Amino acid sequence: MTVSVSRTSGDADVTVSGGSTLVFTPANWNVPQQVTLAAAHDADAVSGSAMIQVTSPGLDAKSVTATEVDD
Repeated sequence: MTVSVSRTSGDADVTVSGGSTLVFTPANWNVPQQVTLAAAHDADAVSGSAMIQVTSPGLDAKSVTATEVDD
């Protein structure tokens, strides 16, 4: 089963920098797989947020909100 992870809305500075495609098989279905989010440096001092969605054919999509801490 292939699972896709992507930013669907919100602050464009927040991205999925690793683990945007995860593959689960009968051999690894119970092994955690890593997804890495990144936040690019920007000119403002406001913490932004983005909606991250996990999808796979035949399953309901799940979403989480990721919030960056701006400097």
